[in-house]
Amino acid sequence: MWRVTDKFNAVGTSGKEYVIVEMSDLPEGASADSLDPEGTRSRKHMLEDGRALNTEKDGTFILVETDEVLKATSPSAQVRA
Repeated sequence: MWRVTDKFNAVGTSGKEYVIVEMSDLPEGASADSLDPEGTRSRKHMLEDGRALNTEKDGTFILVETDEVLKATSPSAQVRA
């Protein structure tokens, strides 16, 4: 079951700020706190408004609809249940 396990802020090459949502495929009844430390469970990322992202190996993200490059920033956004 896909659940929100993290949220973090990002800035695009345009200077616009975004919130990226990380979803993890957790077994039924598991919580985000029980994620495996090796990070072997499936994860996907999207913008908080639902727009699709491609995840790059170096931790950058590409906004599918515009090809804008996004980079994570600090501090992270708070996960809202």
